[in-house]
Parts: sequence; structure tokens; C-alpha cells
Amino acid sequence: ARGEFHHVDLPPLLDQKLYELGERWASNALELGPGLATLNYLATTCRKEQKLDVELSEKQQGYRELNMLLSDLVEAQIATYENGILTFANEDARRFSNGEWLETLVHSTVKQIQDTMPTIQDRSLNVQVYRKLGESEVRNELDVATVVNNKLHIIECKTKGMRDDGDDTLYKLESLRDLLGGLQARAMLVSFRPLRHNDITRAEDLGLALIG
Repeated sequence: ARGEFHHVDLPPLLDQKLYELGERWASNALELGPGLATLNYLATTCRKEQKLDVELSEKQQGYRELNMLLSDLVEAQIATYENGILTFANEDARRFSNGEWLETLVHSTVKQIQDTMPTIQDRSLNVQVYRKLGESEVRNELDVATVVNNKLHIIECKTKGMRDDGDDTLYKLESLRDLLGGLQARAMLVSFRPLRHNDITRAEDLGLALIG
């Protein structure tokens, strides 16, 4: 297997702003849930249409929670919102709004812990891993990867609900843990939305840690 690392060096002030933004959104998960789902949809629409601006419907413009999130993005200077049109400053800003805000929050939290725990030897955000499977090459993305005491720790971050693909997410995480890190590796799922009972028991059976 080989890996590619996605390095984004943000100015410290912006890095701190985005961390605080993610922290605020995560802390108000229940209230902001519907707004974040709509923001995710708008950012996905931009990705599919390969552009950075999207027009909101009249109904979307009236969503209170969405307007709170848009105000946060404008205040952080990573988007503008005028006359019902949301424009992301760049592709990184679009990806942040498309769910990467949770990965950024988790990675920044690991970074803060690393400052006081030298046993965390390395950490990385959005690692692309390529594996040979017969004649072809399979690509997987690790949202957050850390090395603690020479053991790999993989963290999968999920902002969407797990109703449709909960089992797939958990089995994929278990498989990557075993393939890339062997018996000593650890894996965790961080879910923005509340987890269902069967997802929790399945994760326990697979030896996966959960936050959600």
C-alpha cells in the first residue's frame, strides 16, 4: 500500500477560526442538524456542477438554522452570501462546508492533545491510501490518521446519517484498520448525528470506538 498526504497549511488565525466554528456546530448538533444537511446539499451541488456558487431556493433562504451557518461562513471570510446566492471562497471552503468541518475539528483536537502527549508521534488529515487488488489499484481515504506509540489509529468522521449505509461504514473501517495496521491498530467512528442502537452494538462487536 502507498499513501498520499493532503497538506493544507492554514494561517493560524483562520485555523483557529475554523476550529471554533466546528466546535460550535458540533456543540449544537441537534439544533443545527437540518441546517447542516442543507448546507451539505448545497456544497455537493457545487461539486457536481464544478462551480463555487449556488442559488438558494426561496424556501432554503427562509431556513433559520441554515442562515445561522451561512452567517458563520461569512464571518470566517470563507464564503459570501448575497441576494440568495452562496459563493465559497475556494474549493477548500466548499469542502469544509461539505462535511470536512468535522474532520478539521477532530484533526485540530488531536493536534492540541499532541502538544501535551509526546506518545502521539504523527497525525494527518485526509490521507489517500492506494492498495493493489489483483491487477487494479483500490483507493481509500482516511479522514484522520494518527500514530500513537507506533500503532496506527484511524478516525472516520461522519456528518451524514447512517440509516442507509451504517453497516458499510463500520465494516469498511474495520477492514481498513486490519489491512493497514494489523492487530495493534485502532479505529474510531466520530458521528455528528446520534447513532442507532444496532450501529452501536455492531461497532462493539467489531472492536471499534465510537463518539456520537
